[in-house]
Amino acid sequence: SFNLSVACALVVQRLFDLCPEARGDLLEEEKTSLRKYWYEELSRNPSARAKQQEFLLNPEKVKPLKDLRRPNTERESWAPRKIKKREAEVLKISN
Repeated sequence: SFNLSVACALVVQRLFDLCPEARGDLLEEEKTSLRKYWYEELSRNPSARAKQQEFLLNPEKVKPLKDLRRPNTERESWAPRKIKKREAEVLKISN
């Protein structure tokens, strides 16, 4: 399933973060070519393309993330509007 493949990718990324020497030995030209291809595939608008172009010219600016989770300030549970409304009604009745 999709969740399993994402979980595997995150584990492999974390392993590479812990042991960088386990990474392959691509030539710098090959790395640049791959980055260029994927940056173009991922860019959706001109400002994103400009930023990605800067990363291509200065790949040292792209650092691995220390924590892949959202910041604490943005960690909020999600629920459909119907459920949120029902919860609010229950809280209102109980108070």
